[in-house]
Amino acid sequence: MESGEMTSAVPALEYAATRGVLGAQLKLARLYAKGRGVPKDDAKAFYYYQHIADQYADIQPSSPIAQYVGEAFCALGRYYVGGIPAVPLHPDPVYAVGLFRHAGAYFGDADAQYQLGRLYLAGSGVEKNETIAANWLAMAARKQPPRGPRRFSAICCGAARA
Repeated sequence: MESGEMTSAVPALEYAATRGVLGAQLKLARLYAKGRGVPKDDAKAFYYYQHIADQYADIQPSSPIAQYVGEAFCALGRYYVGGIPAVPLHPDPVYAVGLFRHAGAYFGDADAQYQLGRLYLAGSGVEKNETIAANWLAMAARKQPPRGPRRFSAICCGAARA
């Protein structure tokens, strides 16, 4: 993949992913979710994220792979918020809240905590509650920003206005 040979890299990743290699499953999920080197395909990304979540939902949060499992739960939560017409996966913010809560509380995923805070601010999938929203957003803000300074500013300053 680093040499740009996606035509041979993707089948190799798929081979490894079907044999349970977490790194390959995660890489494919990310590639399909963003459309980097492959056509964007939310259905395939969802499949790989779901497979990771199914395999590792109860892994100890202290495990070296816990952050990747938390990422998978968070990605699934985003898909359940918006839905995926091609699957068809209808939006289900109530289910998304459960996924974000597991990723944020159990695995400590900052992005999931942020997403959960936003859902509480909007009252989407949960009863609107600015106090609970502020708690989740503060938890997320205390962590290393997952996507650079702009994301950190959104967590600290702009989320309440969003």
